[in-house]
Amino acid sequence: MPISRLSLLNWKCGTLGVMSKRNYTTHTPTAEELLLRSALGRRIRRLRRVGEIANQESFADAIGVSRVHMSKIELGRADLRFSTLLKIAQGLGQPLDELLRDLASEVPLPE
Repeated sequence: MPISRLSLLNWKCGTLGVMSKRNYTTHTPTAEELLLRSALGRRIRRLRRVGEIANQESFADAIGVSRVHMSKIELGRADLRFSTLLKIAQGLGQPLDELLRDLASEVPLPE
């Protein structure tokens, strides 16, 4: 059965649902999550500065992320993927559990 031009156009545009993007809901972080992100970012920056690679751009290159993304991470503005968190821990020479240990105790969590 031949495919009409309109069907092909609809398929490419996703109106037939074949190639359409999934409707993901956007997660709005809670105040607690934002505080924890900031605390983690500060910890990462502190450990990076005392480590072998003090330059943010060099560190970002070494772990395979952009400098802009690394900046957002250190400022607590990025929602980290687990794989990125693992790269950061490895780049800092820290076990992941050590990097995250007692993080909640560094921030006053809202009640």
